[in-house]
Amino acid sequence: MNRGFLRYLSLIALGYSINGGALQAQPAITRDSEVRVTGVMTPTYDPEQLGIQLVQSDALVQAAAARAKYGYSGSGYAVAIIDTGVDYTHSALGGGWGNRVIAGYDFVNNDGDPMDDNGHGTHAAGIAAGNNATYKGIAPDANIIALKVLNSAGSGTYGAVEDALQWVIANRETYNIVSINMSLGSGNYSTLPSNTLEDEFTALVDAGVIICVSSGNSFYSYSSAPGIAYPAVSNKVISVGAVWDANVGGVTWGDGAKDFTTNVQRVTSFTQRNANLSIAAPGAMVTAAYLGGGFSTLAGTSMAAPMVAGSAVLMHQALNDRGRPDLANQARILQFFIDNGTAINDGDDEDDNVTNTGFSFKSLDLEAAMDDLNATAPAVNPTSTPTPTSTPTFTPTFTSTPTPTTVPTTPPPAATPTPTPTPQQTVNTPQEVSELLEDIRDAIDQLRGRLNGSESAVIAILQALHAILSHSLDLGLSAPPQLTVRLIRIERTSDKLVRLGQIETKNKARKKKIQLQIKQRKSTLKRLIKGTQNSIN
Repeated sequence: MNRGFLRYLSLIALGYSINGGALQAQPAITRDSEVRVTGVMTPTYDPEQLGIQLVQSDALVQAAAARAKYGYSGSGYAVAIIDTGVDYTHSALGGGWGNRVIAGYDFVNNDGDPMDDNGHGTHAAGIAAGNNATYKGIAPDANIIALKVLNSAGSGTYGAVEDALQWVIANRETYNIVSINMSLGSGNYSTLPSNTLEDEFTALVDAGVIICVSSGNSFYSYSSAPGIAYPAVSNKVISVGAVWDANVGGVTWGDGAKDFTTNVQRVTSFTQRNANLSIAAPGAMVTAAYLGGGFSTLAGTSMAAPMVAGSAVLMHQALNDRGRPDLANQARILQFFIDNGTAINDGDDEDDNVTNTGFSFKSLDLEAAMDDLNATAPAVNPTSTPTPTSTPTFTPTFTSTPTPTTVPTTPPPAATPTPTPTPQQTVNTPQEVSELLEDIRDAIDQLRGRLNGSESAVIAILQALHAILSHSLDLGLSAPPQLTVRLIRIERTSDKLVRLGQIETKNKARKKKIQLQIKQRKSTLKRLIKGTQNSIN
């Protein structure tokens, strides 16, 4: 490898991007920095394909199948849309303030009316939680929190975004907010360029709130340099890229990116991506609610992120309903999505004018994730509908003017709201942390030594490791995020391997298939073990 290429890699890691053949420094992120919507992309279509551009993404996400099978629709839970506001008069979003859009604030104009004057936020809300017979959102009965941080041009500041996150922290319990969608961002990064939002992200994730952020639409504009927009690049959020949901022919985008041909589960040419992209979801083309009471078909990672945010609401509801609030958190729910997602590779069949990375990702499959959840936490009681801690009373005012006579009464956030994370048992002393890490290290060493043996020789140590991991995670082990994610993956992979090893069958074909799955699980465990040992050491 030549020194020039090494220098290129180091500059990318430091926050530089390649654009037009020249290195360009990424601007520092502060509260005053500009942030924009990560959509809507401007497409040019083959006119003959217009008739099929409204193909719905549910064929890939399988949200309708998951709702029909398990009965969860988000009722009693809320998703916060941090965006250009939400048109709360739209029939798919409740048809009036206080019906489905139950609270919010306008941080652009500093008032209590978060009405959308752009359309982007309304579209995101429609994807996550719209309820229309034809264009149904992922969690169609969930409540919506409208937090306007971007103006009519889709532009705002990170200061407004931070204030909106603090609003969620202060009001999370009141409205039972379990998911946030942020289809916004700027730049192209491989490492975190700012800590501006990290304190808020930490408080929210610790409280069990799932934060979904679009990865950005500027892959072509950054000359295919691997990276993700900020704040999606933060390892405290779920970064979401976009895949195609159908064959809509060739598409040319406004910035010059081109998909010469399209098909299901192909990475869109505009999606910003690197090896750390959390997950992908359908982002082209997606039809959902828009301004004026109608529906619009748009594309962007902005459309993919609310697919995941809405899905997180249903997973949260299912886990709470089954008495497993310990699993109703961002790390566990993301792992359900990753473990059960559709495998895609950037470059295996993409047909575009960008340089594909070869990275592998998972694309959201909610039904498969819910099936796995059902196996992990079987239903015991009928589906229940939680009630927010405090239910506000609203009196909607119908008016023909654009601005409602009575605006929402939700007060602006306090300057420094106090986070109220869900109480959980924590490890209090360095000695307890050290002992848990030592137990994990010993169990992993034993497991590594037995993986090449028979299944029966592995089961006991897997069960012991599973118990140690469950204990450490239940205690709230204070570990780096990378180690925590690896521990969760080892726990889940080992659990599946235990179940596979306990299956008895005389069917030769099925037995052969099980043995192959065991071999694959062992291979996965070896990789996870190596990474975990490095993290601990």
